[in-house]
Amino acid sequence: SKPTMDSLGSSLALMLGLISLGKKATVVCPDAITVELSSFVGVDKVVRDFGKKNFVVSFDYEDGSIEKVSYNIEGKKFNLVVEHRPGYEPLSPDKVNYAYQGVSADLIISVDTLNWAQMGNVYTNNKDLIVSKPTINIDFHNENLNYGQLNLVDPGASSTTELVAEFMATLGVKLTNDIATNLLNAMYEATKNFGNP
Repeated sequence: SKPTMDSLGSSLALMLGLISLGKKATVVCPDAITVELSSFVGVDKVVRDFGKKNFVVSFDYEDGSIEKVSYNIEGKKFNLVVEHRPGYEPLSPDKVNYAYQGVSADLIISVDTLNWAQMGNVYTNNKDLIVSKPTINIDFHNENLNYGQLNLVDPGASSTTELVAEFMATLGVKLTNDIATNLLNAMYEATKNFGNP
């Protein structure tokens, strides 16, 4: 679903908190960030997919069969050159595979997301990565499917932002002005000006 003040503000606060602990963190949102959400600190760092991947050429390999691998550029064409050792079967074009690899993560933290289907192409394009990594699922919606290895789902909370703030406190994140501003603005909107229980 589309990002909200609650989902985006809490995600960006968490990102800043994790970075303050010396971790690398990225907020991935498949949908474009609308103007009303552009005031959060760090919103310019939000990406729409996990990022660029390495293009990998692979083929069956017999130990010792390759003499040398090099490349050359002819005009606007890049040529990868694989030289086989004499006595070994040369590389056959029908046995060459192409794929994208290289995106990695140690942990996936899903924020304000009922299920993976809500992540659209981000999930579809990176399913192998996502299902192979531990997931923390943080949400306050009763309909959440509890799909994480750790589910911090509390329908009694006022917002996902409340749960993210508690999670960061447990991690020992110290509030900075930027983190606190994101949390406050997200919670303010999510609770209808602190009018919801």
